[in-house]
Amino acid sequence: MTDTPGQQDTVKIIAVKSRMALLAGNGGGKSAAAMIAAADRFIQAEQSRFLAWVVNDLAALEALLGRLHDGTGEDAATAEAAYRKASEIRDLGGTFGYRRITDIADSLCELLYRLREAGLYNRAAIAMHEAALRLVCTAAQPSDAAGEELLAGLRRIVDKYPRPQPAGGATAAPAQSLSGAQ
Repeated sequence: MTDTPGQQDTVKIIAVKSRMALLAGNGGGKSAAAMIAAADRFIQAEQSRFLAWVVNDLAALEALLGRLHDGTGEDAATAEAAYRKASEIRDLGGTFGYRRITDIADSLCELLYRLREAGLYNRAAIAMHEAALRLVCTAAQPSDAAGEELLAGLRRIVDKYPRPQPAGGATAAPAQSLSGAQ
């Protein structure tokens, strides 16, 4: 603004040319429908490789859980690595249409998260999830045939541990161990 009454301010517009601005202004590229179709084709082409991937990922997860068990759950870095590996299995299962693998790996993720947040460890609860995941991942053709009962049992295990509350929220009930040992 100017201090002189009656005078108008002038504004100078500067055009900035950056690589990003040039790319954003260009038309072309693939449509969303074409990109989705390409992704679907990729998933179909790679689906036959998923079973080999998941077996390798399961072996890596079992190695991490073994290290976690050796240290009675005290190694936070190993617990975090096991959580990340379980989440990879969960995500790939969903991507390739193996719902039961996704559900069981998700339950393991939730268990590991709740145990970590509560400062607890329960080898038996983790081992139950590990065995269930092995069951559905190593079948010649994984399917949802493992059943709702298996998943319901795993949910009951996870529900024995408090769901972490947001900061400033209500406090959670104390956790209970399945084996009696924390």
